[in-house]
Amino acid sequence: MLSYNLYDLLGNTKFKGISLNLIRKFSKQILKSLSFLASPELNIIHCDLKPENILLRHPRRSNIKLIDFGSSCYLTKRTYTYIQSRFYRSPEILLGLPYDQKIDIWSLGCVLVEMHTGTLSQRLTDLLTHSLTYLLTHSLTHSLTHSLTHILSSLPFLLFVYANR
Repeated sequence: MLSYNLYDLLGNTKFKGISLNLIRKFSKQILKSLSFLASPELNIIHCDLKPENILLRHPRRSNIKLIDFGSSCYLTKRTYTYIQSRFYRSPEILLGLPYDQKIDIWSLGCVLVEMHTGTLSQRLTDLLTHSLTYLLTHSLTHSLTHSLTHILSSLPFLLFVYANR
């Protein structure tokens, strides 16, 4: 039987965040899971990676499991356009661009920042969402949109660096 999810774990810290050592343990397991899903035999995109969908196997251990594959899809058969929870939504999804397994990596970056800082800034998420929506509605060329997506792909890392100041 599985234990509680990472959001509950964060709540147990009164949203003050968890240690980098524990985050390393979680991230290694999540990356291994995402790598397995992205293998050529499966080619699955999770599409809803967030703390609530990452469960501890045991309340006193750091082993985890990914759950909730209700929004997941095959790379070759992407049926949904409205995917990913708001705070973990990647630029590709916000911009309505074609997507692949990299959207799960974006979500993972957001999850890791949230786990370390204790919260994910709603103001930052709102700013990103509104900025991308504005740019999209003002007819960006595909190459500019692609460049913007490439630049924004480093945002979870930058959030993590900023949080450690």
